Amino acid sequence: MKKKLLTAGMFLALLAGLLGTVFPVLAWKDTAGTPYLSSAQQLYATGDDCIDLVFLGSSHVFCNIDPDWFWQQGGIAAFDLSVAAMDTTSAEYHLRELFKTQSPQVVCLDLYSLLLGREDEAFVYRNYLTMRPSLDFVQAVLDYAPQGGAGDYLLRWPIVHTRYRELQAFDFVQYQPSRFGRGYDYYFIANAVTQDPAAVATTRVTELSAEGRAWLDAICALCQEHGSALVATITPMIVTEDQQAVLNGAKEYLQERGVDCLDLNLCAEALGLDYAADFRDEEHLNAYGAQKVSEYLLQELCARYTFPDRRGDARYALWEENARYAAHRWALEALLQTPENDPAATLQALAACPALAVAVSVPPGLTGPGTGLAALLAQLGVPEEALAAGGQWIVQDGRVLAAVPAGSSGSASVDLDAVSTLSITDNAALLVNGVAQVYPLGTFTLAAYDPYEAEVALLRTFL
Repeated sequence: MKKKLLTAGMFLALLAGLLGTVFPVLAWKDTAGTPYLSSAQQLYATGDDCIDLVFLGSSHVFCNIDPDWFWQQGGIAAFDLSVAAMDTTSAEYHLRELFKTQSPQVVCLDLYSLLLGREDEAFVYRNYLTMRPSLDFVQAVLDYAPQGGAGDYLLRWPIVHTRYRELQAFDFVQYQPSRFGRGYDYYFIANAVTQDPAAVATTRVTELSAEGRAWLDAICALCQEHGSALVATITPMIVTEDQQAVLNGAKEYLQERGVDCLDLNLCAEALGLDYAADFRDEEHLNAYGAQKVSEYLLQELCARYTFPDRRGDARYALWEENARYAAHRWALEALLQTPENDPAATLQALAACPALAVAVSVPPGLTGPGTGLAALLAQLGVPEEALAAGGQWIVQDGRVLAAVPAGSSGSASVDLDAVSTLSITDNAALLVNGVAQVYPLGTFTLAAYDPYEAEVALLRTFL
């Protein structure tokens, strides 16, 4: 009997060890629809009692509110606790999860969750399978799937059946923006949309359902229990009159309970919102629109509350790291907007992106007097004295990481990090982890590799 118990114990220990090794690899790792970008991981990476201002809600939060703006303007430790298609159950339990380690002064609740129904499986995975195992996780799944199917989510069985077929490098190595990021997802492309002024301005009120009232009551109670002020938000989107009527009902219900409601659909003029340039689609803003919304919310919230300036405090290193990443994303976007046939403009923009590793191929005689290219290449880190003869270099932040001088044969490589090995060869190729990005021999070529995303962000050849 003892032998059987010992054998069973050893088996269970081995099984637990195996699952502990396999689960982090197979676990669902995105909450935004952007591969590997997870606000859950970002929350768990944050030190206790660091977040002062939290924005809670669906993609209307992580697309429309940029925490870095609050940090840059006032040193406010803001965070987007946001998941794509975050339903009311998910919102409540994500707030419970946040309160386990954080004591925010203010919680801003986006009301769009009231307009959501049950979503497809990918959204369910993002909302429920990124939470850590706990009694709250169990209760969240039971509340979401009371009619069956809860067992699959509790055992995280869907992951086992789908994730193993699509594993990539960031399943084995931490995706860094999901460590230091503050919940926001950058998106720069603009699509023109049209708002119906009558729909936004409607005074019609749809009374909240019992479920909607219960949800708002639960959020209010949680904030009161943990000493956090609650503010309701509605970020800009294209609404129908029926949708606005539901939101009006929510605002009325909350205002009766003393909760401030900021409906930014009513503030388009004050925001300076451009419906042709500031939207990603009908429900989401791009980064330009998000800056306008973030500035407006900053002013409104600072008029109501006093937030400490956390800049310079070592406990807030993640916000500083995120600020560098934000600067990188904006500089990268400026680089991508430069004319493809303008080497000088491209080089100037590359110099503003120190995080990029840039492979430079220079043919002999390219940088003669009058071209102005030698100084620009030297600014990137290419040795000016070697330019006349030509060659190939990998440079980053003003430093040469690898070089193949003109007339040399062979290759040179550099390991940037755990997932990125770059090589340059004498036959005009940049290899990323052994995969070639080939460009014509004898040409001036710039290939920029983004270590954050582990991908080539730009490849331009100037013939």
